[in-house]
Amino acid sequence: MSALYMYTFMPIIFLIVVTAMWLLHKVKKTKFIKNKATSEYEKQKYEKWEKRIEITAIVGLIVVWIFLGIPHILDVPYLVTGNLKEAMGIVTGGDAVTEEKEIDRLICIDDELSGKEVYVSCHAKGIHKGEFVVVQYLPHTERGYIVTKGEK
Repeated sequence: MSALYMYTFMPIIFLIVVTAMWLLHKVKKTKFIKNKATSEYEKQKYEKWEKRIEITAIVGLIVVWIFLGIPHILDVPYLVTGNLKEAMGIVTGGDAVTEEKEIDRLICIDDELSGKEVYVSCHAKGIHKGEFVVVQYLPHTERGYIVTKGEK
C-alpha cells in the first residue's frame, strides 16, 4: 500500500515542479536559446525557434497534465480514504505473467464482481495465467496490489 502513495504522489510532485519551472521561465522572461545573435538573420532565426520551443513546451505540459496529472489527482481521494476498487477473478493474461521475478507487471483479470476484464499494474512475483487473485487498485491509474492469490 505504501508503494501506491509513491506511485501516485511522485508524478504529481514532478508535474508541479516542472510547471513551476516553466512559470518562472515565463515570469523572468528568459530565453531557451542562450546564444547571442551575430546578425539580423540569426536574431530572426532564434526568435522563430524560441516561439516553436515555447509552443512545444505549452502543448507538452498540457498533454502531460491531461494524461498523467489528472488521473493521479483523481486517485488521491481513493488513496487517502483507503477506499480502493477491488477485483477478484482469474488471471487471463498480461505481460510477464509467468516470470518468477518480483517486477512491475500488468495483469489482466476476468473480474467476477463486475463481469469485465480489469487491467491492473502491480509489483508482484509468481503470477500465472489461470490463477485466482484478489487485487485492490486505484481506478484512474489502474495501479494496485495483490491482496490474495491462489485461493477462492
